[in-house]
Amino acid sequence: MKAAIRPRGGLMPRYRFRQKQFGYGATPNTWQGRLFTIVLALFIAALAFGADFVRTDGQRFMLIAIGLPLALIPFLVIGHAKTEGGWRWRWVRSGSPKANEMVQWTISSDERREP
Repeated sequence: MKAAIRPRGGLMPRYRFRQKQFGYGATPNTWQGRLFTIVLALFIAALAFGADFVRTDGQRFMLIAIGLPLALIPFLVIGHAKTEGGWRWRWVRSGSPKANEMVQWTISSDERREP
């Protein structure tokens, strides 16, 4: 009996985020990416909620100034490393339905400018 051939990397996909179709950045692609994003959001919410219980403004500022980068920097580094294709600005692909819609909108807005 032959063993099943597994894709490279086993059963789990290698990348947890995928490229955004338009704009810059990535969006979660797997449950691990979604969980990672939810944990970040909960940490930031707890940080903001906890800042209300700090007595002085200076301590509150330090809590947020230290806690926010401690949450965001690892998220950005890991998110960038786990994104298939990396991060870059993405425009509308020519030939796609969205591109045709954008061209029609551009033409109609150009026609309005002319007297």
